[in-house]
Amino acid sequence: MRCVLIAVALFFAPLAALAQGDEARLIWEHGIGQDATAQLVIRDADGAQLLVLQHSVEADTRQDTITLPPLPRAATTAQAGIVANGRVVMQSQLRPISNRSANGLELRLEENLALGFHGFWVCEDGTALRTTQQPDAIAMHINGTKTLFHDDPAHPGQASANDGQKWQVSADVATLIRPDLGALDCQPSLFRPILPLEARAHLDRWRVNIGLDETRLALPDREIETFATSDLSPLAPRDGEIRFETSRLTLRLQDARCRLEHIDMPFPLTAQLALDDADALLGGCAGSPLQLIDEGRWVVTSIFGHTLRPVGDSPAPEMTLQIAGQEVAGRGTCNRYVGTIGIEEGRLGISDLGTTRLACPLNKQHLELRFLDALEVTTGFDLSHDDILVLRAGPIPALTARRR
Repeated sequence: MRCVLIAVALFFAPLAALAQGDEARLIWEHGIGQDATAQLVIRDADGAQLLVLQHSVEADTRQDTITLPPLPRAATTAQAGIVANGRVVMQSQLRPISNRSANGLELRLEENLALGFHGFWVCEDGTALRTTQQPDAIAMHINGTKTLFHDDPAHPGQASANDGQKWQVSADVATLIRPDLGALDCQPSLFRPILPLEARAHLDRWRVNIGLDETRLALPDREIETFATSDLSPLAPRDGEIRFETSRLTLRLQDARCRLEHIDMPFPLTAQLALDDADALLGGCAGSPLQLIDEGRWVVTSIFGHTLRPVGDSPAPEMTLQIAGQEVAGRGTCNRYVGTIGIEEGRLGISDLGTTRLACPLNKQHLELRFLDALEVTTGFDLSHDDILVLRAGPIPALTARRR
């Protein structure tokens, strides 16, 4: 079902006046035990960092206050964390920012929210990179390119790549030395927490829900077991794997896409469950499929098999979609739209689409309606490793898009 939105009210609402000296309060339960750095990151809707504020935190403190400058117009989320010894040791969930103001914002930091598969860094020129610890090397990923760095025996603490690049971590700053561009200082970056998390098997033969406070284990023909998440011992060596262990179970998560029977979309993580009363490892998947497509903006390239191409001297129409939480939004040929997106009983659904009503040539209007139809009939998706998204209506490709 579609509705019409008033363009002025939705898209051109007046911005609230920015008060000087807005503050964000950071709270955590346990003292750090060493001097560290508090970090507050402001991001835009694409997840790109717009502003990073940080300063030193004394050992054994349990709270901090960060004074905010006027925020950029594109600011949409805030996240805080604590960095010590070159890694994020605790952080908060992402919190939305409305009207470019974060006054009164309170962010609770948790150690379990700092569990990650990789090390994330942002360098002084804005370069974002990801590092993964391997048995005999460090794998660095920059813009889809992977480079291996091996320990340099001549320079302890430094790793070198075959192309002459060097990587050195010292305290809370790392240095990337590139022969062509010189040295860049890089700092640990906050990232998307993996908790809360659901892991499940094919046909729901088992299911584990890990929350910040409580964990639930569901097995066939057994009552659901509930225990405190604090009873789990996590291990995250930044090598692409995270393990949760108790005397009752071991859950192993890998940063690798996974599929389940009868669910027409991939999951971001592969899972294996081991129980104390069973010898076999039970395979499954974890995380939400939407986590694979909810970062960045998608530009539509085809609709129901019709490729969008330039017409005469006019460029190809640009239609977009962007997912944030349970909201999907973007632009059609002439109008902006917004709706809801979610997964229920293993099916992807996009509904409650509303659009502005701007004057639109008949040919563009028809194409926009086809675009909205494609969104509404979507039941699943595929995602290639080169970021080509295919929304499907059952087995039929309804729409393809490329991540911008």
